[in-house]
Amino acid sequence: QAAAQLAAQGHKVEQVEMKSGAAATRVTPQGLDGAADPRRDGAALGG
Repeated sequence: QAAAQLAAQGHKVEQVEMKSGAAATRVTPQGLDGAADPRRDGAALGG
């Protein structure tokens, strides 16, 4: 959807196979929160 909108605005858009993913850790006063990119293999684990 975003790619089509950018192309309609005149931007050159090239879609390629995803080669990376993202992960994040958030530090809060209550502890840590984690998240993994749902498009890739991986999971957020804690104990």
